[in-house]
Amino acid sequence: WRNYGKEVEYLDREIGRFLDTLDERGSLEETTVILTSDHGDEFGEHGRYGHKNLPYDELTRVPLIVRFPDSAPVRQPATVDTMVRTIDVLPTVLDLVDAEFAPEMNDRLEGESLLPVIHGEKPSYDTILTEKEVRGEDFFRIGFRTTRWKYLYDGKGGTQYLYDLSNESS
Repeated sequence: WRNYGKEVEYLDREIGRFLDTLDERGSLEETTVILTSDHGDEFGEHGRYGHKNLPYDELTRVPLIVRFPDSAPVRQPATVDTMVRTIDVLPTVLDLVDAEFAPEMNDRLEGESLLPVIHGEKPSYDTILTEKEVRGEDFFRIGFRTTRWKYLYDGKGGTQYLYDLSNESS
C-alpha cells in the first residue's frame, strides 16, 4: 500500500506540473486533457494483489477524467455516472475536433463518441466486454458487465461466475 500511495502522489504531482506548464504557455484553455488508465489493481479483494486476476471491478473500473477547453460544447464541471468503454476515448476526441478522415478509416474505427453521453444521452450499448490475457499464459479471462449483471469466465480452469449486482457487491 505504501508504495502504491507514493506512486499516486507522484502521478498527481506530475499531472499538476503538466497542467501548470500548459497554463504558463497559454495553452490550457484550448487543450483537451484526458486522464484514464488501462487497468486497476487489486489489494486482496479477491485473494490476490496486482492485476493478474479475473476482470473484477477493481481491475476494470478506471478513471476517465476529461478537462475540455473553454470553447468545447460541454458544460463543466460535470459528473457522468454511466458505464462507458476506454475504446470510446479516441472517437470522442475526433468528434470534439470535428475530424474528417477517409471512409475506410471510418469503417476501421471502433468505439463511439461520448459527447452525446456527456449531454445526457445513453450510449448505444448496455454491455461492456473485458478480455484479459496475462503475459506467459496461454488462456484468457473475460467478463461481461451491465449495470445489473456481471459474468466472469476464467479460461484457466473453465470456472464461471455470475453476479446479480442489485443484490451483491462484487
